[in-house]
Amino acid sequence: MGWSLADAAILAARDEFASAIVYTPAAGGGPFSFSAVFDRPYVEVQLSPAEQGIASRRPVVDLRLADLNSGSTTPVPGDTLTIDGGTSYTVEEVEPDGRGSVKLYLHG
Repeated sequence: MGWSLADAAILAARDEFASAIVYTPAAGGGPFSFSAVFDRPYVEVQLSPAEQGIASRRPVVDLRLADLNSGSTTPVPGDTLTIDGGTSYTVEEVEPDGRGSVKLYLHG
């Protein structure tokens, strides 16, 4: 796969906002390290002005599949990630973008 504008944008974001990640596949094969953008988005949904909103925070990691163990690992639910040597998360959902990148929605 050749380089694209999307690859350049992802690499620029990773270089600026990257977290150190240790990734452990559920199927085994040992942990490995890489850098990717980790985010804890905050979402509030309010159904009507008279009702109280519902808030949710779902951590997510955006990465290029090529960065995931040199492209030899496919992420699946149940894999674990440790972010910046601290908090561990479990992959709950994998959302590929069809262009070589993926969002990993996490629980933990």
